Amino acid sequence: SNGGHICACPQVLIVPRDWRWRERFADRVRYWMGRHGGNPPFYVGPAEGHAARGALPGAEPVRMVEGTAFEGQLTPLFFPDVDPNAHPASRFLLKEEAFSPV
Repeated sequence: SNGGHICACPQVLIVPRDWRWRERFADRVRYWMGRHGGNPPFYVGPAEGHAARGALPGAEPVRMVEGTAFEGQLTPLFFPDVDPNAHPASRFLLKEEAFSPV
């Protein structure tokens, strides 16, 4: 995809909490997000929304292979254990489109 900058990009993965491969799967997601972070945004405003999401509890910036994002690319964010009943920020993450790599 293009880093989440269109409506059709998935931004949520749902896996069972008690799945024995859950952590390993999450590690692989982080690994591949760090290698394929996506393109720089082409819409106006994604950087502000991305910064707001990055300030939410539980946000984990994904370490890029090259160390940093390049040419305006936004560093992907990973949110493990999103529980809509635990924190209002989780509900926000599940309801609002990111238009950035989340």
